[in-house]
Amino acid sequence: MIYRLAGIIGVNPGPLTLRELLWMAEGLGETAWSHTSALLAAVWSGNQNMKKPRFFAPAEFNPYLCQKAPKQGIRITADNIGLLKMAILGNQPE
Repeated sequence: MIYRLAGIIGVNPGPLTLRELLWMAEGLGETAWSHTSALLAAVWSGNQNMKKPRFFAPAEFNPYLCQKAPKQGIRITADNIGLLKMAILGNQPE
Protein backbone atom coordinates (compact mmCIF):
# COMPACT_ATOMS: atom_id res chain seq x y z
CA MET A 1 0.00 0.00 0.00
CA ILE A 2 2.84 2.39 0.82
CA TYR A 3 4.52 1.92 -2.55
CA ARG A 4 1.22 2.19 -4.38
CA LEU A 5 0.48 5.54 -2.73
CA ALA A 6 4.03 6.72 -3.40
CA GLY A 7 3.60 5.76 -7.05
CA ILE A 8 0.34 7.68 -7.32
CA ILE A 9 1.89 10.77 -5.76
CA GLY A 10 5.27 10.34 -7.43
CA VAL A 11 7.52 10.61 -4.37
CA ASN A 12 10.10 8.51 -2.54
CA PRO A 13 8.19 6.80 0.31
CA GLY A 14 11.30 6.37 2.48
CA PRO A 15 11.04 9.35 4.84
CA LEU A 16 7.22 9.50 4.85
CA THR A 17 4.69 7.76 7.07
CA LEU A 18 1.62 5.99 5.76
CA ARG A 19 -0.54 8.79 7.14
CA GLU A 20 1.47 11.43 5.29
CA LEU A 21 1.23 9.44 2.06
CA LEU A 22 -2.54 9.12 2.50
CA TRP A 23 -2.88 12.87 3.06
CA MET A 24 -0.80 13.57 -0.02
CA ALA A 25 -2.80 11.12 -2.16
CA GLU A 26 -6.10 12.64 -0.97
CA GLY A 27 -4.82 16.12 -1.77
CA LEU A 28 -3.76 15.02 -5.23
CA GLY A 29 -7.16 13.40 -5.80
CA GLU A 30 -9.02 16.52 -4.66
CA THR A 31 -6.91 18.73 -6.93
CA ALA A 32 -7.38 16.45 -9.93
CA TRP A 33 -11.12 16.26 -9.37
CA SER A 34 -11.46 20.03 -9.03
CA HIS A 35 -9.95 20.42 -12.51
CA THR A 36 -11.94 17.53 -13.98
CA SER A 37 -15.24 18.68 -12.49
CA ALA A 38 -14.75 22.20 -13.86
CA LEU A 39 -14.24 20.77 -17.35
CA LEU A 40 -17.22 18.42 -17.00
CA ALA A 41 -19.48 21.27 -15.87
CA ALA A 42 -18.40 23.44 -18.81
CA VAL A 43 -18.90 20.68 -21.38
CA TRP A 44 -22.18 19.46 -19.90
CA SER A 45 -23.63 22.97 -19.56
CA GLY A 46 -22.61 23.84 -23.12
CA ASN A 47 -24.14 20.73 -24.72
CA GLN A 48 -27.74 20.71 -23.66
CA ASN A 49 -31.22 21.67 -24.80
CA MET A 50 -31.26 25.47 -24.80
CA LYS A 51 -35.08 25.53 -24.55
CA LYS A 52 -34.77 24.22 -21.00
CA PRO A 53 -31.25 25.12 -19.95
CA ARG A 54 -29.84 23.82 -16.72
CA PHE A 55 -26.35 24.93 -15.92
CA PHE A 56 -24.21 22.79 -13.68
CA ALA A 57 -21.72 23.81 -11.04
CA PRO A 58 -18.39 21.97 -10.86
CA ALA A 59 -19.29 20.81 -7.34
CA GLU A 60 -22.08 18.67 -8.82
CA PHE A 61 -19.47 16.50 -10.58
CA ASN A 62 -16.85 16.44 -7.84
CA PRO A 63 -17.08 13.36 -5.58
CA TYR A 64 -15.10 15.16 -2.87
CA LEU A 65 -17.68 17.96 -2.72
CA CYS A 66 -20.94 16.05 -3.19
CA GLN A 67 -23.15 16.54 -0.18
CA LYS A 68 -24.76 13.36 1.04
CA ALA A 69 -28.06 13.47 2.83
CA PRO A 70 -27.53 13.22 6.58
CA LYS A 71 -28.59 9.92 8.04
CA GLN A 72 -31.51 10.08 10.38
CA GLY A 73 -30.66 8.72 13.79
CA ILE A 74 -32.55 6.11 15.76
CA ARG A 75 -34.08 7.17 19.03
CA ILE A 76 -32.97 4.93 21.91
CA THR A 77 -35.90 3.65 23.93
CA ALA A 78 -36.42 0.97 26.56
CA ASP A 79 -37.63 -1.35 23.78
CA ASN A 80 -34.47 -1.17 21.65
CA ILE A 81 -31.71 -0.61 24.23
CA GLY A 82 -31.08 -4.37 24.27
CA LEU A 83 -30.24 -4.27 20.55
CA LEU A 84 -27.70 -1.53 21.21
CA LYS A 85 -26.09 -3.56 24.00
CA MET A 86 -25.87 -6.62 21.73
CA ALA A 87 -24.32 -4.53 18.94
CA ILE A 88 -21.64 -3.13 21.24
CA LEU A 89 -20.95 -6.08 23.53
CA GLY A 90 -21.88 -8.95 21.25
CA ASN A 91 -23.62 -11.92 22.83
CA GLN A 92 -21.75 -11.66 26.14
CA PRO A 93 -23.74 -12.54 29.25
CA GLU A 94 -24.64 -9.61 31.46
